[in-house]
Amino acid sequence: MNDAPRWISPERFLDQFRYLTSLGVRTFFVVDDRVEEDLEGARRFFSLLAEFSREKKIRLDITVQIRLMAAKDEDFLKHMKM
Repeated sequence: MNDAPRWISPERFLDQFRYLTSLGVRTFFVVDDRVEEDLEGARRFFSLLAEFSREKKIRLDITVQIRLMAAKDEDFLKHMKM
């Protein structure tokens, strides 16, 4: 069994949200305890997600579970809030 972390690009992760929202899903729970290893990718994802939400005029309810140390990055939190 491979215990190495699996990575997904921000664009590919957004594709999953696009698909699920096309099915009517509006509530999400995301768990990523390694987000601090790619904060730039996470920032990009949340920016893309905000743009997608505005473009489609849909409101998404997203709960994110991450390590507390990521919450120390104020810029990252701003991207999550978009």
